[in-house]
Amino acid sequence: SSSVSASAICSATISAAPVQFGDSTNKPYAYTPETSPGQTFTRPVVNLGPAGGFAGQTISTFHPHSSPAGIIYCGEKAPASLRGSFLVTRYGNLLKRDPDVGFDLLQMRVKKTATGYAAETTTWLAPLARPIDVVQHNGAFYVLEYSRPLNHKGDVPMLPGRLLELKVK
Repeated sequence: SSSVSASAICSATISAAPVQFGDSTNKPYAYTPETSPGQTFTRPVVNLGPAGGFAGQTISTFHPHSSPAGIIYCGEKAPASLRGSFLVTRYGNLLKRDPDVGFDLLQMRVKKTATGYAAETTTWLAPLARPIDVVQHNGAFYVLEYSRPLNHKGDVPMLPGRLLELKVK
């Protein structure tokens, strides 16, 4: 499998149907509507792990109760270890139960496969306080956090969010 550019993934997503199911004939819920005539579906990007919810089997999402938020493509101006990959913020779990999920910034290397796309997903930075966006500007990465605490292990009150500046030395 070969590496995929951001424009290839974006154009594949934009040209696809707005609804995505792994198998449009297997309805996840009784109230799932029938497929419209001529409608096609794009299979989701498969998360190969090891981070983001991977538990030994490939999945097409992240942990339940964590939400991908901001995403950037790391092009030629990014540090060499990030070039050609995506950084994805993952908003943390709001439920006070184990495991705490999210609270991190994931690096995803997306590749074209015979059946669609797959991503090697690793944790790039953690723990964070419910990150909601990431941008790259003038050689730095900026991560916007919604609020703290960093997990649900203690009774830390909700604190204001913050903007983190990350620079490569």
